[in-house]
Amino acid sequence: MSDTGADAFDQRTAWKIDFIICKSRPFSQEEFGRRRRVVFESLTLWIATVEDVLIAKLEWASKGESRRQLDDCAQLLRVRGAELDRAYSVDQRREERAPGRRCLTAACR
Repeated sequence: MSDTGADAFDQRTAWKIDFIICKSRPFSQEEFGRRRRVVFESLTLWIATVEDVLIAKLEWASKGESRRQLDDCAQLLRVRGAELDRAYSVDQRREERAPGRRCLTAACR
């Protein structure tokens, strides 16, 4: 486990779950406040919103974590882009001043 979280992988189903630790910065606090409660196969889970996943993946990509983060963003925009809270997404990228803001701003138009 790192200082940002951990993950679990189920070999039978090929599902991967990320466990994220809430940081003290304003974006992380708001991200955790926006998470959604869902019940899946009798388990109560908390999941991040699409907007917050996109923002986090752009942040990871800006740190050179992997090209996979940008590919994930493109896929999320294709599948869930119509329901994206564009104003929130752009405002958060502007506030964080993180690389990738122009990419998300363009996608949110």
